[in-house]
Amino acid sequence: MNPRRIHYEIGGWILFGIGCLAFLGAGIQNQNIFTIVGSILFFVGVIAFLIPYTWSS
Repeated sequence: MNPRRIHYEIGGWILFGIGCLAFLGAGIQNQNIFTIVGSILFFVGVIAFLIPYTWSS
């Protein structure tokens, strides 16, 4: 796979992770359990997609 493409993919997933953390913060501030749970689940999904990038070829 093209190394440049991998960098863009990882960068995109990191931005998604940052967005998850922002929504988590908003959920905590507003004390909205649905936003908190949804943000945590989405963040776990982002981590799951990033794990294969840590495996060596």
